Amino acid sequence: MAEEICQLLQDPDPGILQVSAKDGQGVHELLERVVRTIPAPVGDATAPLQALIVDSSYDAYKGVIVYVRIIQGRIAPLMKIRLMSAQQ
Repeated sequence: MAEEICQLLQDPDPGILQVSAKDGQGVHELLERVVRTIPAPVGDATAPLQALIVDSSYDAYKGVIVYVRIIQGRIAPLMKIRLMSAQQ
């Protein structure tokens, strides 16, 4: 499978990891790569909250579920959030 992906990408070493969540194989290597590759957030956690709503969905048991990207600040449990476009 890895050889086919290398041919498809025309890259002899695209850095493919073999990971199995069922067996736990390669999970440690995957997490290490995520930590090395993805940059840390640069926002200020002490600043007023600024966030971007990415998506939302409705769950019959939980209600509205909102996926947000936090630019700066932080969200605490049970914190009231004012949605500026709705003015509430």
